[in-house]
Amino acid sequence: MRNDYIDYQSVHDAPEMVEKMSLHPFTLSFSGERERKYFEGFFENSISQVRVIIILATCLYGIFYILDLILVPGQKTAFMIIRFGIIIPFMLSVFLFSYYRLYKSIWQMVSFFTIIIGGIGIILMLLIAPNNYTYFGGIMLVLMTGFFAKLRFYLSTIAGLIIISIFNILAIYFSDILPKYIINNNFFLISANLIGMLAAYNIEYYARRDYFQNDILNQRKEAVETANIILEQKALLSMMNPHFIFNTLGSIQSFMLQEKPTESAYYLSQFSRLIRQNLQAIKTGRISIEEEISTIKDYLELERLRFQKKFDYEIFLGEGIEKDEMMIPSMILQPIVENAILHGFSFLDGKGMIFIGLEKHSENALKVIIRDNGVGIDKTSKQNSQTGKDLHLGIDLTFSRLGIIGRNMNIPTQAEIYEVNPLSPNPGTEVRMIVPLT
Repeated sequence: MRNDYIDYQSVHDAPEMVEKMSLHPFTLSFSGERERKYFEGFFENSISQVRVIIILATCLYGIFYILDLILVPGQKTAFMIIRFGIIIPFMLSVFLFSYYRLYKSIWQMVSFFTIIIGGIGIILMLLIAPNNYTYFGGIMLVLMTGFFAKLRFYLSTIAGLIIISIFNILAIYFSDILPKYIINNNFFLISANLIGMLAAYNIEYYARRDYFQNDILNQRKEAVETANIILEQKALLSMMNPHFIFNTLGSIQSFMLQEKPTESAYYLSQFSRLIRQNLQAIKTGRISIEEEISTIKDYLELERLRFQKKFDYEIFLGEGIEKDEMMIPSMILQPIVENAILHGFSFLDGKGMIFIGLEKHSENALKVIIRDNGVGIDKTSKQNSQTGKDLHLGIDLTFSRLGIIGRNMNIPTQAEIYEVNPLSPNPGTEVRMIVPLT
């Protein structure tokens, strides 16, 4: 799995890494995921206009029956069958179909065949009344409709060429139209198709260019936001809570003064390891689950020492977790655990409990649950100490960074925080996160 973490240096050097726009020379398509995202947006922005054009084309197809009554009254029945018995019902069916979910995946091909069928209807009328050349204008209207109905430029071009080809085949072999009129009208039909093709090509090219430029700008903006969040979180981590450091060292010193060398050596070892792990986390973008669990255990043991074992903890790993190989973003769990201890248990009467659960959510995502039996969110939010503000900032930065990492890796993430038992005096807090795996 590719590494999509963005560090500050990569953002700083971004001007040297400008991506060039690459389009298919014939279809003007992007490659890979960008084409899918572009086309989703293109559909959402186009569907209203497409429906309006379908209704407008349907109305014009019916209104031009008045012209049939004037120009070819003897053929009005045949023309009415073509218009009101075939073409208009088909176009109304397409309009209704546009509200179904399936339409989104095939709407370009539906529009493609709608244009062709509309053109065939006009060609049939022309064959029925070969001496009335007004209907050549109708073919040109159909050709132009294809270019303004949000049909991809290459599809509208192909549809136009198919209509012209069908006209020529039927006119030459199945009608009495004079060859000179066929040649004359081919000049106009082919010219209209070429002009429409060039216009549609330029419209689509510049629309895709604008999308590409906005996409690159959004990516760079997100990269800068990610870098800023990482830097802020690193700054918070590097400024480890001074109360935690002071009280932990004081507790270790107390063991030494009480001549408890085993306890003092054990906690001093954990403290030095935690400092080293935090410094390592500042430098890297990801960490193995095993290293993260080790860091959290050292932190929890030292906090238990500091709070005189006022709380217990449980760490659960679900099945299928390869903790020594699976990697998660660094600095994700500790701010949540720290908040649970310092906020959840500060005013708690009785013993606290922290549960940390890690389960596989999918092949590329981890579900994390951190739950405590503390005083809950409402009491926590009323604390105005600078420490409280820093801890809340750490959680906010963690949630923001998690979302950005997920978008960069194209992995859906989630972060929720709520009270476990809202009606209880000590409702407790639970944090649920979906974290990307690498």
